[in-house]
Amino acid sequence: MQAADAAAAAQVRAEQFRFFAEALKTAKLKLYVPHFVSEAEVPPASWACLAASAVISRARTGPCCPPDAASPSGS
Repeated sequence: MQAADAAAAAQVRAEQFRFFAEALKTAKLKLYVPHFVSEAEVPPASWACLAASAVISRARTGPCCPPDAASPSGS
């Protein structure tokens, strides 16, 4: 890696650390709580589809699930 590339990579990495350090401060985390709670209280409809497909195992058919929707590998 050339010196310029290494310096650019270090600069990007430092910016990423600053971004995450700011996002993980206590005051910011407290702002996220209502969003976490609302997501937990009203789960996305797709979760029901994935849970149903796990119970049904390989028979993943239905209005919300195309075949193999719950399988990351598509098998």
